[in-house]
Amino acid sequence: MAALADRLLAAALAPERAAWHAAARDDAAATDPVAIVVPSIVQGQAISENALRLTAALLGDGQRVHFLITEEQTARTPPCGFLRYPDVPSSREGAPLLSRLVEMAAAASGRLTLSMLATRGTYLDSAREAIAHLRSLHPRTCLFFGNASCPITLAMAWGRVATRQVSLSMGVPLIASGVDAVIFNNPRKCVRDGPSLESSARAAGYSLRCVSVETSGGDASGSRIITTRRELGVPEAACLLAQASNALAKRMCGTLNASTFAHDLARFMAAPGREDVWWIGIGPWDAASADAARVLGAIDSVSPALRNRMRFLGPRESVRADISAADLFLNEYPEGGGNSVIEAMGCAVPVVAMRAGERHAECIGADLVGDDAIPSASPRDYWALAARWCDDAPQRRAAGTRQRTRALAQLDYAAVMRQYLGHLHDLDAAAAAGPIKTPTV
Repeated sequence: MAALADRLLAAALAPERAAWHAAARDDAAATDPVAIVVPSIVQGQAISENALRLTAALLGDGQRVHFLITEEQTARTPPCGFLRYPDVPSSREGAPLLSRLVEMAAAASGRLTLSMLATRGTYLDSAREAIAHLRSLHPRTCLFFGNASCPITLAMAWGRVATRQVSLSMGVPLIASGVDAVIFNNPRKCVRDGPSLESSARAAGYSLRCVSVETSGGDASGSRIITTRRELGVPEAACLLAQASNALAKRMCGTLNASTFAHDLARFMAAPGREDVWWIGIGPWDAASADAARVLGAIDSVSPALRNRMRFLGPRESVRADISAADLFLNEYPEGGGNSVIEAMGCAVPVVAMRAGERHAECIGADLVGDDAIPSASPRDYWALAARWCDDAPQRRAAGTRQRTRALAQLDYAAVMRQYLGHLHDLDAAAAAGPIKTPTV
């Protein structure tokens, strides 16, 4: 795919790349900004939020930043029928984030500038406009948050707009012969894919470096407000289990060893001596949906009376406050989430997690939890750990403290931004040792 993209881009943008290599530049100019390129700004989107967090971190590091929104996930005029992106203009879908950017720029005393491409003409027109615009700012480093499905971002990387060009991968990385480094958001992906990407780059005659941060980050250091058990309708003396997901019913329908997570949870709660175990589920819950019916059917097949000890809370304003009221947090299997795991760890509520497979959703919870996770797909060991922590309060508290320490040091948004800065400083040091080799055609 990368070779095909190179051929197509060479046909369209060879003059732009040739002009880059022919130009005389002072690559050591200390005043050059770091350019951040995002395909769009959307409220609640992880890429958008992290782009703003990294901008703040760079400003705090004393650097100048130019923030460019390419608007390539917005319908264009005239429309490009071969690329049917949804109409999600940043001015509408990301208005609160744009306001934050403007406030950051006002407080940065000229060290943060912003620009947004107009949504007119073809994507190739916009790519040429973006290349010319960023080159005029002489950025030393450009950080691309988009991937190969973003045509303007891909064209900018191939044509080159900065001495150092870095893909900040939150999924599939941007791979083109103009990308000098990839910072994955998952060490497992970096170990799996990094060596082959670096080898392919060497074979194509250019250098590529692959590194990774621990994760895209989560809120491990937010408010410690706790919802009371009375507010949740749960006895004070109960051992309270919690789950939180934007797809709660779907996650609970996940099947491993011919049994759903919901059924295994019900069996655990119905076991002799577990009459004091209660459960809360946080996240959207449509009782009329097929998945919800399947979850409730699995519970009723064990004991309909269990519903009296279960609370489907629906979406909540403060997920952390509800999680903080619990004794244990359950990361579902075979597929679980990530952000809620980091939140629970930050609240010192120990997370029961299991490596159910090698796909991201099957192992993200275990990767985040670390040594406390069940290392293989064993529901028996998963629930044995839950039982041990339910029964042993000192051990449970020790696990919570251990996981909170890990979350604050390695997984919190602030910690992840420090990891990004560390990698960027390393790239600066490597570049100072010698020029980056890039193809000229």
